[in-house]
Amino acid sequence: MRSITAAHLAELDTLPATVDLPQAGRFWGIGRDAAYRLAHSGQFPAPVHRVGARYVVTKADLAAALGVPLRRSVADDETN
Repeated sequence: MRSITAAHLAELDTLPATVDLPQAGRFWGIGRDAAYRLAHSGQFPAPVHRVGARYVVTKADLAAALGVPLRRSVADDETN
């Protein structure tokens, strides 16, 4: 699995609160099928949540698993 890059950090800042499993897997260079296999076996690098039939990873869990701080956005400040 690859390390986090500046481009990944920039992308992380623009993500919604949850992302689908394939999108989260791309941060580690994991393809779609492998992401689902890892999630099913409990070995995906970030916590995976089941929402109906979907598997999602929260932006906060993704940032924590990558070991990077989650920056607050202006929209976060406006809702608090």
